Amino acid sequence: MYLRLGVTREDIAQHPEVLMVIPVTIENRSMLLQEGGFSTITAQIILSYITVVHKPIRLLKLHRYIPSDVNIIENFLSHLKQRPPPFEPLSPEEESEETAFLDVQLAVLRHYLCWRLELTPKEVAELMKTYSRLKHRSFRLIERALKILEEKVGFSKDKIRRNAYLIHSNPDNTLDTLKRVKSLGGIDIRTLFHKFPKLVMSSTDSLIKIAGHLKQFDIPDEAIQKCPQLFTLSSETVLNRVTALQLVPEFIGLAKNPRVLKLVYHQRKASSRLSYLQDLKIKCVSLHILSSTQAHFERYVQEGSGRTRGNDMINFLSTELDANDVNIRKMLHRHPFWCQVPLNTVRETLDFLFQKGFTKQQILLNVHILLYSRTQVEKELNELPTRPELDVESCQFGTEPHGKRSYIAPEQKLALCLYFIERDFHFTGHGIWADSITAPASAESAI
Repeated sequence: MYLRLGVTREDIAQHPEVLMVIPVTIENRSMLLQEGGFSTITAQIILSYITVVHKPIRLLKLHRYIPSDVNIIENFLSHLKQRPPPFEPLSPEEESEETAFLDVQLAVLRHYLCWRLELTPKEVAELMKTYSRLKHRSFRLIERALKILEEKVGFSKDKIRRNAYLIHSNPDNTLDTLKRVKSLGGIDIRTLFHKFPKLVMSSTDSLIKIAGHLKQFDIPDEAIQKCPQLFTLSSETVLNRVTALQLVPEFIGLAKNPRVLKLVYHQRKASSRLSYLQDLKIKCVSLHILSSTQAHFERYVQEGSGRTRGNDMINFLSTELDANDVNIRKMLHRHPFWCQVPLNTVRETLDFLFQKGFTKQQILLNVHILLYSRTQVEKELNELPTRPELDVESCQFGTEPHGKRSYIAPEQKLALCLYFIERDFHFTGHGIWADSITAPASAESAI
C-alpha cells in the first residue's frame, strides 16, 4: 500500500513507526491529501497528518507540499465524477490562504453532502458531529460508497441519511460481500442489508467465518434469522461465545433454541445477570430474562417468584423428544409449579434417563418426571426393587418375569418413581423442591 501511494522503502526505513498505522487510516489520509493538492505523500506527512491539516494553506504552499498555483477547492471537486453545483460564495475567512487546510476541506465536504444526500446545512452539521471521523474521509471513497449503496444494494437517500454511518462503508468490501456472500441464514444478503444496515460495515471475511462457526455448532437457519445482528461482531468473538454455551450448565439446554443467538449476542449481559440471579438464589431463569431490557429484568428480580413462562423448556423438550410443543405444554401444565423448574434440571434428568435406556416415547408418557432432579429420580429408580409395596423381584429394564412375579414396563417405572417422590408431599407438586433446604414462598403458600 505504501509503495502504491508513493512512499519509498527508504522513507519507511527512516520512519518505521508508520507501519504501526492501520492501512485504512493510511488510505483515507493519503487519498484526502492528494485530493487537496498535495504533490507528494511521505511517511512523515502521514505520521504528522493531524498537525499538517491544521496548517494554513499559505504555509503548506510555502513548504511546497502543495504547488502554489493549486486551487484547493477546485482540486477537491475535480476528483468527483459527479460534481455538485457551484459553491455559494465562501466567507472571506474560507477564501483566504490563511485558512487551515482542514477548514477548507470541511467546507467542501459539507457542501457535497448537502447536495448528494439532500440535507440542510444544520443536518450536515449534526451528522458530522455524530460521525466525527467523516472529516478525514476521502471524497473518492465517499462517492464510491454512496454509489454502490444506492445502485448495488438498493438503499434510498433516506435510508442512508437515517443510517449515516454507512458513509464510512468500504466500497470494495461491500462489492466483495455482494459477490461472495449470497445469503446468510437462508436470507438473501441484500434483504439482510436492508433489514440490518449495520451489516454493510462487517468485512466479507468476517461474515464468512461467522457463518462457518455457526454451521460447525449446528446453529439452524431459524436461529440466524432471529438474530442476524450477530454478524456485526468479530468472528473470534462469536466463536468464543458459541463455545461458551457448551461450558455454562444453564446455557447448555438453550443450544438448540431458535433464539439462542440472542444469548450469544448479549452474552456479557446474560452472564452478568445469571451470576446476579444465582447470588439471589433464583435458579429459574429464561433466555428472555437474560437478554431482555434492563427494565424488564429489574421487574423480574423485584417479583422474586423465580418463575418463567416455560417457553425455553417447551422448545427444549419438543426438540429432544420429537414431540409437538402444544401437546407438551398441555401435559406440563398439569403440574402447578412446572414454570418454576430450572431448564438445567430438566436437561440433566433427561440425559440421565436416556443413559438408563428409556426411549423418547416412554419419557414423553411421563414427562413430569423431568421436573424432578436427577438425584431424586435416580434414588427412586434404585429403590424400586426393594419397595415392599411392589410385588416384584427385579425392576431392571428388559428382564423377564420371574415365576409368579409381575413385570413392570419402563414407562410404569417412571410413573412409580413420580408416585413415590410426590407421595411424601401429598401429591401437591412440592416434591420438585425436595432437594432444596427450604421451598420457595410461593410453594409454601400453595399448601
